[in-house]
Amino acid sequence: MSLRFHPGFYEENRDAAIEQVRYFVRHEVLHSWNSGSKINSSDPWLHEGTADYFASLGDAELEPTIRSCWRSSSPYACGHAANLVGDELLAESGDISMTDVWRAVLMDAPEYDLDDVFGHAAALGAPADFREMVLAAAGPGDDETRRALIERLALDPTLAEAVEVARMHGALRHVLESNCLGAVGFWILDDGLRLDATWCKGGLVDRAHVVAIDDFSLVDSPADVTAAVTRKCGTEGALRFETLDGQSFEVSCGEAFAP
Repeated sequence: MSLRFHPGFYEENRDAAIEQVRYFVRHEVLHSWNSGSKINSSDPWLHEGTADYFASLGDAELEPTIRSCWRSSSPYACGHAANLVGDELLAESGDISMTDVWRAVLMDAPEYDLDDVFGHAAALGAPADFREMVLAAAGPGDDETRRALIERLALDPTLAEAVEVARMHGALRHVLESNCLGAVGFWILDDGLRLDATWCKGGLVDRAHVVAIDDFSLVDSPADVTAAVTRKCGTEGALRFETLDGQSFEVSCGEAFAP
């Protein structure tokens, strides 16, 4: 099945294809065990991300996995990140891991949800902030909780900022794609960005050196820029782009944006 999804991959890179098939099989086999999740009453990451966690067999780094989750909100990456954070926290209580938690969950009942997972983790000796930190890994939530997770596990302190900048870039690409034909983009500069807005409408100015949107600095307030795009795209409100030389222009964004 995996090779059918990626025709020609095996011939191009045999070693990588073999590992991909192994990962695919491990992931799907785990679903034979965790297919009883109460999907409608829980988060999708509980099902898919946990399968990815077991498929990796420990061959995954925590920070890149969290970064991938926070950028994409993928249930695969987010569930994987949540389980890796669980491993880190449970290790503080002894020689236990999420494998022990899942063994207890899957042997306890044919159906389970988040409360079952956290209940068994608590019974195994999980720390008091276990639920809060695991859920923060599975979805960035508010800045305070996200930064608490970074501090709690002594992660790279720039992790949150890097993810916010990536989200802002995604929001800006959405604005351009809503107004431009063909390839669109921008050049990232130290103090903002320069638009590549050829053949664009909606008020966009090609080659403009943008430093702020709606009074929010692209360097200092990326989360606020993303929020402004989210708030105004798909409405009649226009975004105000401000340039390095003090000029400004209004940009429409007809299609709603969800970060």
